[in-house]
Amino acid sequence: MRADLDHLAIAVPSVTDVLPFFAGTLGGAILAGGPQRGFRGVQCRYANGMSLELLEPFEADAHPFLARFLAAHGPGPHHLTFTVPDLRAALDEVAGWGWTPVGVRLGPHAWQEAFLHPRQALGTVVQLAQKARPDLEWADQVPSGQRFRPPDPAGAAAPATVARVVMGVRSLAEGERLFAQGLGGELLARGADDDGVFVDVGWVGPGRIRLLTPHPGDGELRRWLGSRPGRVWEVGLAGVAGEGSGEARVVTVGGTRLRLEGGTGRPAAADPGLPGTAA
Repeated sequence: MRADLDHLAIAVPSVTDVLPFFAGTLGGAILAGGPQRGFRGVQCRYANGMSLELLEPFEADAHPFLARFLAAHGPGPHHLTFTVPDLRAALDEVAGWGWTPVGVRLGPHAWQEAFLHPRQALGTVVQLAQKARPDLEWADQVPSGQRFRPPDPAGAAAPATVARVVMGVRSLAEGERLFAQGLGGELLARGADDDGVFVDVGWVGPGRIRLLTPHPGDGELRRWLGSRPGRVWEVGLAGVAGEGSGEARVVTVGGTRLRLEGGTGRPAAADPGLPGTAA
């Protein structure tokens, strides 16, 4: 499948409460959003073109899905969005892998979409979307009079780079089947870190996913996977203003674990056993 990782969506009770960090501390450029069915939000675009989307409940009495998610899980990563050039063709390929999409919306829309349920996508929600035009910005589908744009934080830092989204998985083989084989990602590197064994997957654009399975024993990642299988473990950001060049700092904002690194924001070199660049 010719898919490309577009953004990670994060559910929060209030976008304006966390925007000073995502747009101020991390320097993300705010892309105005607007009201949708049960939510509204904005995207923050970072130095390498990757985005993090912040969603809050809106008119939840009529469409309570995001409010229910927050009540059940608390704030945190909600879904991964992949864009495809032809959603109908992508759905045919998805069916060939034995997956049954839900929430399919085709037709003459600026943003056509379908979703893989967490039961079929390693515990997370995967959105497949087709834009009306390749250059269409996420906010373009919202009429200008309805746009939701909180004020830019004062003194925003230079934009960081979203280096990777780290998925905790029980099986690297299952992760590769979904993200590399099913969604057309390229295997970039294999290795290990303090948390476990990983493989990096990348697409044509800047989006990178690290699939991480824990080492044997009673480690933090293994305990976390016991209650939240397949959810996003953390987001790695490089070139964060004010961070030194030493050991990365881990913080949690909006229920999302963020690993902050200073320096230039350039990704590390790849394992020479695989082509490409680790991210």
